[in-house]
Amino acid sequence: MKKLTSEEREITQQLRLERIREAKKRYIENHPERRKKSFNDYWKKKRAINPEKWKEEMRNKAKLYRLKNLKEYRIKEKEKARQNREKQFNLIPTKWLTMEQYNEMLLNQEGKCAICSVIFEKTHLKPVEDHNHKTGTVRGILCQSCNMHLGFIENGSKRKFKYFKEATKYLKH
Repeated sequence: MKKLTSEEREITQQLRLERIREAKKRYIENHPERRKKSFNDYWKKKRAINPEKWKEEMRNKAKLYRLKNLKEYRIKEKEKARQNREKQFNLIPTKWLTMEQYNEMLLNQEGKCAICSVIFEKTHLKPVEDHNHKTGTVRGILCQSCNMHLGFIENGSKRKFKYFKEATKYLKH
């Protein structure tokens, strides 16, 4: 009997493992009732038996996780809140201004809307860069409400008249 080299032994072992995997696969196909239940199957069954109890268990697990990982959880929550504030208040300028120009313009306006003078930090209205649609030049930073009304005024008179007519009808109801 010839002694195998380490390479040949490794190849033989791989072939043997492959044959075993194939045999297991064939067995499972022929005997589906013997299939090993996955972790997912366990939770699906548990949820189906008593959905309310399952929900309560999941809530408790989440609470426990938060308590165990409180420091990391708080850091993540603070980061999420910061990102949401940036989105909400549109602190990242759009294509018309750089961050420096935006901050300078906001400072010149004392953190207020250029038309109604509402202070952005004390309202839910977010600051918006107002620009001329024809030239693309930025005129100032307005609150959402003023920017919307200004855009409405700038558009044609037919649209204004129709809007006021429809608004009057709506308010009479």
